[in-house]
Amino acid sequence: MFIHKLSHRRLLPRSRRLAATLLALVHKAGAIRLAGAMFRDSGKRDVPLRLHRGAIVVAALAAHGCRQPVVPPAAVATVAVSPPIATVLVGASLQLTATPRDANGTALTGRVVTWASSDSGFASVSPSALVTGKGVGWATVTATSQARSGTAAITVIASPTTGSCLDQVGSLTTLTGVTTRGYRDTSLADNAKIDARTWISRLPMSVDIAVHLGGGVGGCWSGGEILGAWPPNTIFDVMHTKYPMVVSSGTSAQNYQLENVRVFNYGQGISFDAQNDRSWRLTGCYIKYDRQAIENDFLNSGTIDDCFVEDAQTFLSSRAYTTTEDGSNNLVVIRNSLVSLSAHDGAYLSGLPSHNAFFKWSGSGYTPGIGPKVAIYRTIFRTDSDSREQEDAGEYMEPPPGKLADCEGNIMVWLGSGPYPAPLPTTFNGKPCFTIVTSRAPWDSAVAAWKGRHPRTTPDLAPPVVSLFQPGILGVTTLTGTVTLIVTAADDGDVAGVQFDLSGAPIGAEQTVNTEYRPTEPKYWDLRTKYQLVWDSRSVPNGTYTLTARGRDTAGNAQTSAGITVTVSN
Repeated sequence: MFIHKLSHRRLLPRSRRLAATLLALVHKAGAIRLAGAMFRDSGKRDVPLRLHRGAIVVAALAAHGCRQPVVPPAAVATVAVSPPIATVLVGASLQLTATPRDANGTALTGRVVTWASSDSGFASVSPSALVTGKGVGWATVTATSQARSGTAAITVIASPTTGSCLDQVGSLTTLTGVTTRGYRDTSLADNAKIDARTWISRLPMSVDIAVHLGGGVGGCWSGGEILGAWPPNTIFDVMHTKYPMVVSSGTSAQNYQLENVRVFNYGQGISFDAQNDRSWRLTGCYIKYDRQAIENDFLNSGTIDDCFVEDAQTFLSSRAYTTTEDGSNNLVVIRNSLVSLSAHDGAYLSGLPSHNAFFKWSGSGYTPGIGPKVAIYRTIFRTDSDSREQEDAGEYMEPPPGKLADCEGNIMVWLGSGPYPAPLPTTFNGKPCFTIVTSRAPWDSAVAAWKGRHPRTTPDLAPPVVSLFQPGILGVTTLTGTVTLIVTAADDGDVAGVQFDLSGAPIGAEQTVNTEYRPTEPKYWDLRTKYQLVWDSRSVPNGTYTLTARGRDTAGNAQTSAGITVTVSN
């Protein structure tokens, strides 16, 4: 029977019933005459049309239709999210798209896609794939279809600063004049403002913290100058306890902004020193000759914008020294700034002049992996030598490995020996990231432009800090024949000159230009703060003397170093 050759499973239910009925009718007949149906044979005779029973069944089934074989839909093998890497401002939105594909890479339509964010506190995502920046930080947005997923890395940064934080609504405290006492207020109200634009702090060296702030959300500190008086050869253990500003409290200091503050010659720099110091911001700040310019050791998110960090021993620390929350989804943004490292005499490992790295980070040797990510834009870095400590101590001359979230348009001015000592990324996500140059010209031009945009608003009252280096940290105190005398001097403005004195009497000419100190080991180079006199000790009688050095700045402030007893023996 022809009907038996058809798969019953391929027939629609109605067609199965019809086939059974037809089969019963024609089972005993080999053919059926169709009334009135004729055809003409080869002899041109009209013959009644007779159909074979199988043909009747096939015709009937054709009229009612057969179900075609069901082809299952292709399975989702991958999900592509576009864009895969993106940056969004806080409060702004970005539309993502997801394309499910089969094993051959063919795009599939009509598939259900769900969306999720790894941290909606930084970046939220709607069911329609609209990402919104919620806070400075980093998140992974995941699109899932049929248990297959694709991701987009989302970096959220603060909007560029406009105006002054003093313009916000909030209570106002005004500080003026010169103080020799520390300032402390750790119970600030939300949005409290402190106007310190005509305020100068010159504390005794026994005081550890010049300014201690904390309390409510959204605070503002504007202006002021905090000046340290420690000589350059002060040992690390002393400098490690000296802070110009500490933002912290047992409650909160979230979204705190420091703008246009000037700091000179402190140990730990500006410190955001509590777990709740989230989303801090430094804008237009000038930090010079600090051992550690900025401390973020509770691994919070923050922004450094339009700042000038000059001659630091370490630029930025985000290395936990106590129990902290995991900061690996937090983000520190550095943009439109200038950063230089310089050797310091009172270094961590010895008195030899040296500096550490740009970045001190959790992620190598100290609680691996919990340090925040970094995004760096249009910033010029300068260094004249390699870091004294290396990556096994969590010190990095490049962005911390595995922590770079975004990067564009940066310059590294390298004035040291040989090639740059760290693997700087030249591109990131298709954008230029770092360009290495070996000329001072870009740096000098950028410094002049920054200072032109940020004129000083307080008088220059502080003298240079000065200490003898040779003899002193290096060299011998018995002087015979022609000797080389070296002093270290730095100023919150500019050093105008250094005069060496022997028991109060000048020897040699005033040194008005610093001398580059280049020992055999390049990591001990100091090209910024050394002043040198080559002097014939036979010009004075043999005997015991006190050697000192007097430094003066361009405003006429002067400071004499501590003396060293020397013996002239010729």
